Amino acid sequence: MRGAAEFLLAWMIEDEDGHLLTPVSNSPENTFAPGCAISMGSQMDMAIIRELFTIVVAAADILSERDDLVARIEAALLRLLPFQIGQNGHLQEWSQDWDDPEGEHRHVSHRYGLHPGDQIKPRGTPGLCAAAQSSLELRGFEGTGWSMPWKVNFWARYESGDNAYRMIENMLTLVGGQDTRTRGSIQNCSMRVHRSRSTGTLG
Repeated sequence: MRGAAEFLLAWMIEDEDGHLLTPVSNSPENTFAPGCAISMGSQMDMAIIRELFTIVVAAADILSERDDLVARIEAALLRLLPFQIGQNGHLQEWSQDWDDPEGEHRHVSHRYGLHPGDQIKPRGTPGLCAAAQSSLELRGFEGTGWSMPWKVNFWARYESGDNAYRMIENMLTLVGGQDTRTRGSIQNCSMRVHRSRSTGTLG
Protein backbone atom coordinates (compact mmCIF):
# COMPACT_ATOMS: atom_id res chain seq x y z
CA MET A 1 0.00 0.00 0.00
CA ARG A 2 2.86 2.36 0.79
CA GLY A 3 4.43 1.67 -2.59
CA ALA A 4 1.15 2.35 -4.41
CA ALA A 5 0.66 5.55 -2.44
CA GLU A 6 4.21 6.69 -3.15
CA PHE A 7 3.68 6.11 -6.88
CA LEU A 8 0.45 8.12 -6.85
CA LEU A 9 2.08 11.01 -5.00
CA ALA A 10 4.70 11.17 -7.74
CA TRP A 11 2.19 10.70 -10.58
CA MET A 12 -0.64 13.08 -9.68
CA ILE A 13 -0.59 16.69 -10.83
CA GLU A 14 -2.10 19.90 -9.52
CA ASP A 15 -5.02 21.57 -11.30
CA GLU A 16 -5.65 25.31 -11.49
CA ASP A 17 -7.48 25.22 -8.14
CA GLY A 18 -4.66 23.40 -6.34
CA HIS A 19 -6.38 20.01 -6.27
CA LEU A 20 -4.38 16.85 -6.88
CA LEU A 21 -5.69 14.51 -9.56
CA THR A 22 -4.56 11.85 -12.00
CA PRO A 23 -3.14 13.34 -15.23
CA VAL A 24 -4.35 10.52 -17.50
CA SER A 25 -7.59 8.80 -16.65
CA ASN A 26 -10.70 7.13 -17.98
CA SER A 27 -13.95 5.69 -16.69
CA PRO A 28 -13.97 2.01 -17.70
CA GLU A 29 -15.41 1.41 -21.16
CA ASN A 30 -17.39 4.66 -21.22
CA THR A 31 -16.91 7.84 -23.25
CA PHE A 32 -17.92 11.45 -22.60
CA ALA A 33 -18.09 12.31 -26.32
CA PRO A 34 -17.88 10.21 -29.51
CA GLY A 35 -14.42 8.67 -29.51
CA CYS A 36 -13.36 10.54 -26.35
CA ALA A 37 -12.53 8.50 -23.26
CA ILE A 38 -9.26 9.89 -21.85
CA SER A 39 -9.40 12.81 -19.45
CA MET A 40 -7.99 13.78 -16.05
CA GLY A 41 -9.17 12.75 -12.59
CA SER A 42 -12.11 10.46 -13.28
CA GLN A 43 -14.37 9.91 -10.28
CA MET A 44 -13.36 6.28 -9.88
CA ASP A 45 -9.65 7.18 -9.84
CA MET A 46 -10.13 9.74 -7.12
CA ALA A 47 -12.33 7.50 -4.96
CA ILE A 48 -9.80 4.65 -5.07
CA ILE A 49 -6.89 6.99 -4.30
CA ARG A 50 -8.78 8.58 -1.40
CA GLU A 51 -9.55 5.13 0.00
CA LEU A 52 -5.94 3.98 -0.34
CA PHE A 53 -4.49 7.10 1.30
CA THR A 54 -6.98 6.87 4.17
CA ILE A 55 -6.10 3.23 4.80
CA VAL A 56 -2.35 3.88 4.70
CA VAL A 57 -2.66 6.65 7.31
CA ALA A 58 -4.89 4.47 9.50
CA ALA A 59 -2.45 1.54 9.25
CA ALA A 60 0.46 3.80 10.18
CA ASP A 61 -1.41 4.91 13.29
CA ILE A 62 -2.23 1.34 14.29
CA LEU A 63 1.39 0.25 13.82
CA SER A 64 2.84 3.47 15.27
CA GLU A 65 4.98 3.82 12.15
CA ARG A 66 4.49 7.41 11.10
CA ASP A 67 7.21 8.87 8.89
CA ASP A 68 7.70 11.50 6.20
CA LEU A 69 5.83 9.47 3.58
CA VAL A 70 2.78 9.11 5.82
CA ALA A 71 2.86 12.85 6.50
CA ARG A 72 2.94 13.54 2.76
CA ILE A 73 0.04 11.16 2.18
CA GLU A 74 -1.98 12.81 4.94
CA ALA A 75 -1.33 16.25 3.46
CA ALA A 76 -2.24 15.03 -0.03
CA LEU A 77 -5.55 13.64 1.25
CA LEU A 78 -6.70 17.19 1.96
CA ARG A 79 -5.87 18.26 -1.59
CA LEU A 80 -7.42 15.43 -3.61
CA LEU A 81 -9.98 16.49 -6.18
CA PRO A 82 -13.29 16.18 -4.29
CA PHE A 83 -16.41 14.41 -5.49
CA GLN A 84 -18.10 16.52 -8.15
CA ILE A 85 -21.86 17.06 -8.41
CA GLY A 86 -23.16 17.89 -11.89
CA GLN A 87 -25.80 20.35 -13.04
CA ASN A 88 -28.46 17.63 -12.94
CA GLY A 89 -27.71 16.92 -9.28
CA HIS A 90 -25.89 13.71 -10.16
CA LEU A 91 -22.50 12.40 -9.10
CA GLN A 92 -20.18 13.20 -11.99
CA GLU A 93 -18.32 10.41 -13.73
CA TRP A 94 -15.48 12.68 -14.82
CA SER A 95 -13.79 15.76 -13.38
CA GLN A 96 -15.88 17.88 -15.76
CA ASP A 97 -19.66 17.82 -16.12
CA TRP A 98 -19.70 15.70 -19.26
CA ASP A 99 -22.28 13.12 -18.14
CA ASP A 100 -25.12 12.44 -20.54
CA PRO A 101 -28.41 12.61 -18.60
CA GLU A 102 -29.99 10.40 -21.27
CA GLY A 103 -27.20 7.83 -21.18
CA GLU A 104 -27.86 4.43 -19.63
CA HIS A 105 -24.35 3.00 -19.86
CA ARG A 106 -23.95 -0.34 -18.08
CA HIS A 107 -20.84 0.82 -16.19
CA VAL A 108 -21.29 2.39 -12.78
CA SER A 109 -17.65 2.67 -11.74
CA HIS A 110 -17.91 6.32 -10.68
CA ARG A 111 -19.98 5.23 -7.68
CA TYR A 112 -17.05 3.28 -6.24
CA GLY A 113 -17.18 5.60 -3.23
CA LEU A 114 -20.65 4.21 -2.41
CA HIS A 115 -19.82 0.56 -3.07
CA PRO A 116 -17.51 -1.23 -2.56
CA GLY A 117 -16.03 1.85 -0.89
CA ASP A 118 -17.63 3.60 2.07
CA GLN A 119 -16.88 7.27 1.44
CA ILE A 120 -20.50 7.96 0.46
CA LYS A 121 -22.98 7.01 3.18
CA PRO A 122 -26.72 7.63 3.60
CA ARG A 123 -26.24 8.77 7.19
CA GLY A 124 -22.76 10.25 6.82
CA THR A 125 -22.70 12.23 3.56
CA PRO A 126 -26.37 12.84 2.67
CA GLY A 127 -25.61 15.36 -0.09
CA LEU A 128 -23.20 13.06 -1.91
CA CYS A 129 -25.52 10.12 -1.27
CA ALA A 130 -28.40 11.95 -2.97
CA ALA A 131 -26.15 12.81 -5.93
CA ALA A 132 -25.00 9.20 -6.26
CA GLN A 133 -28.62 8.03 -6.14
CA SER A 134 -29.60 10.54 -8.83
CA SER A 135 -26.76 9.23 -10.97
CA LEU A 136 -27.93 5.66 -10.40
CA GLU A 137 -31.50 6.51 -11.34
CA LEU A 138 -30.35 8.23 -14.54
CA ARG A 139 -28.58 5.01 -15.59
CA GLY A 140 -31.79 3.02 -15.26
CA PHE A 141 -32.50 -0.53 -14.14
CA GLU A 142 -30.96 -2.37 -17.06
CA GLY A 143 -27.41 -3.58 -17.61
CA THR A 144 -25.27 -6.54 -18.52
CA GLY A 145 -24.86 -9.52 -16.22
CA TRP A 146 -21.95 -8.29 -14.11
CA SER A 147 -23.22 -4.72 -13.66
CA MET A 148 -26.64 -5.76 -12.39
CA PRO A 149 -25.37 -7.31 -9.11
CA TRP A 150 -23.33 -4.15 -8.53
CA LYS A 151 -26.52 -2.11 -8.88
CA VAL A 152 -28.23 -4.49 -6.44
CA ASN A 153 -25.53 -3.61 -3.92
CA PHE A 154 -25.98 0.12 -4.56
CA TRP A 155 -29.68 -0.09 -3.81
CA ALA A 156 -28.93 -2.20 -0.75
CA ARG A 157 -26.63 0.61 0.46
CA TYR A 158 -29.64 2.92 0.17
CA GLU A 159 -31.70 0.38 2.12
CA SER A 160 -34.10 0.26 -0.81
CA GLY A 161 -35.24 -3.35 -0.83
CA ASP A 162 -37.83 -2.76 -3.56
CA ASN A 163 -35.29 -1.42 -6.04
CA ALA A 164 -32.73 -4.08 -5.15
CA TYR A 165 -35.39 -6.73 -5.77
CA ARG A 166 -36.33 -5.08 -9.06
CA MET A 167 -32.70 -5.36 -10.18
CA ILE A 168 -32.62 -9.04 -9.17
CA GLU A 169 -35.79 -9.69 -11.18
CA ASN A 170 -34.24 -8.01 -14.23
CA MET A 171 -31.04 -9.96 -13.76
CA LEU A 172 -32.90 -13.29 -13.70
CA THR A 173 -35.07 -12.60 -16.75
CA LEU A 174 -34.81 -15.38 -19.32
CA VAL A 175 -33.48 -14.36 -22.72
CA GLY A 176 -33.26 -16.35 -25.90
CA GLY A 177 -30.41 -16.75 -28.33
CA GLN A 178 -26.71 -16.12 -27.86
CA ASP A 179 -26.59 -12.41 -28.72
CA THR A 180 -25.70 -9.82 -26.09
CA ARG A 181 -28.67 -8.38 -24.24
CA THR A 182 -28.90 -5.50 -21.77
CA ARG A 183 -31.77 -7.08 -19.90
CA GLY A 184 -31.69 -10.52 -18.37
CA SER A 185 -28.68 -12.75 -18.02
CA ILE A 186 -29.95 -16.34 -18.09
CA GLN A 187 -29.95 -18.02 -21.47
CA ASN A 188 -33.24 -19.74 -22.33
CA CYS A 189 -31.79 -22.92 -23.72
CA SER A 190 -32.30 -26.60 -23.11
CA MET A 191 -29.52 -28.61 -21.50
CA ARG A 192 -28.92 -32.28 -22.02
CA VAL A 193 -27.16 -34.46 -19.52
CA HIS A 194 -26.28 -37.97 -20.52
CA ARG A 195 -24.18 -40.64 -19.03
CA SER A 196 -21.32 -41.83 -21.13
CA ARG A 197 -21.48 -45.60 -21.43
CA SER A 198 -17.73 -45.79 -21.82
CA THR A 199 -16.59 -43.63 -18.88
CA GLY A 200 -19.60 -43.43 -16.63
CA THR A 201 -19.22 -39.65 -16.42
CA LEU A 202 -21.75 -36.96 -17.02
CA GLY A 203 -21.38 -35.07 -20.33
